[in-house]
Amino acid sequence: MFRAHERPEFPDFVDRAYPTAVAEGATSWVGRDPAGRLVMHIACLSRRFKFGGREAVAGLVANLMVAREHRSFFPALALVNRLVHDSSARGGLDFLYADPNDAARVLIRRTRFVGIGTVRRYVLPVRARRRYPDLGVRLLHTVLRATHGVPRRARVVPHAAGPFRAEAFWTPPDSSRLRPYHDEAFKDWEITDLDCDR
Repeated sequence: MFRAHERPEFPDFVDRAYPTAVAEGATSWVGRDPAGRLVMHIACLSRRFKFGGREAVAGLVANLMVAREHRSFFPALALVNRLVHDSSARGGLDFLYADPNDAARVLIRRTRFVGIGTVRRYVLPVRARRRYPDLGVRLLHTVLRATHGVPRRARVVPHAAGPFRAEAFWTPPDSSRLRPYHDEAFKDWEITDLDCDR
């Protein structure tokens, strides 16, 4: 379904992230048409956070996909509502959160999610396939080095991507901020900090 509906990169993400996610309690909900074909999907991935001196367990609402011919408001809203209801009834989660795109933001708001923080993402292009955009990327790196200075020397130690666990190098400090335990398998969705007091 994802390949047929404008998300051909998703199966590779599933292969990388879902085995770990399922082992940690992730759940998917699907919608089918009258002929039994898969036409909707949404997942709830279990994520751990540090909040002050305690740990909080959250459900990341992710990977909402609806086949083009079924993209209307109410079927997708029913799927999101079912995820919320089932997650609440099952227990074990302190809160649900999402990082929706523009199309999904309306659904999330209609399901009583509220905004409590801002997701911060950092992007640094490293190359481009075509010649002129690649020259632009190189120029950007030259400007960044000139304006930000040369970074201090550090010892670089390569690690294999498969067994590498980032948790060994980072422990969330005690604070009043909600901070995630990072997992490299989900690096596309990491939230750095959320300012909140509830």
